[in-house]
Amino acid sequence: MPSSTVPSAGLSRTYLMRAADALTLSVAP
Repeated sequence: MPSSTVPSAGLSRTYLMRAADALTLSVAP
């Protein structure tokens, strides 16, 4: 995302958590 629109700490945390969940599901057997 553009550096001019840096999300809040809460939003970025949520985004990272969702991304991690997606990766976990994609590699889960």
